[in-house]
Amino acid sequence: LLTLPAAYVDVERFVAGKAEAVSRPGFFSGVATICTKLFNAVQPDVVVFGKKDRLQCCVIQQIVSDLSLPIGVCLAETLRESSGLAMSSRNTRLSEAGRGQAAVIYQALQVGRSAAQTAGTATAATEAFYQHLATAPQVTPVYVSVTDAQLQEVGEGPLPVPAIISCAVMLEGVRLIDNLDL
Repeated sequence: LLTLPAAYVDVERFVAGKAEAVSRPGFFSGVATICTKLFNAVQPDVVVFGKKDRLQCCVIQQIVSDLSLPIGVCLAETLRESSGLAMSSRNTRLSEAGRGQAAVIYQALQVGRSAAQTAGTATAATEAFYQHLATAPQVTPVYVSVTDAQLQEVGEGPLPVPAIISCAVMLEGVRLIDNLDL
């Protein structure tokens, strides 16, 4: 658990209830505080964040807006290994076999996206994701969610445009996250 200083940027209301924040209490306020301090020190015109951690991207966009920081926020596409695994420093903690098994994450997201496009519902996307992920029993799902662009969970009914399918899984004791636009 992150210990925050006495004065910090509190984004807990913003991230409350969002799937990625549930298992990481305080983490995103830490991210917001560190980034705000860095932005104040460096005073960039533009910052670039990768879409792999969509909630982090939303947090940065929110603090830039709410704190009236004169910074443009650009979101970069997720870089992937040839297997489709999202590139991350955490991947180095996986064995060679684990890295091979982790390819199922991207595949499951693609299957979920296809189901969402066919059926037009979040339920179809999550069910298809879980069914495909079940083909790799060593990969344990933490969550899968379908959200709008602000990462608000999508209920029953038609999918918003844009929509995102996001997940976290555990493999060999390593927590891996990924997402795709629907």
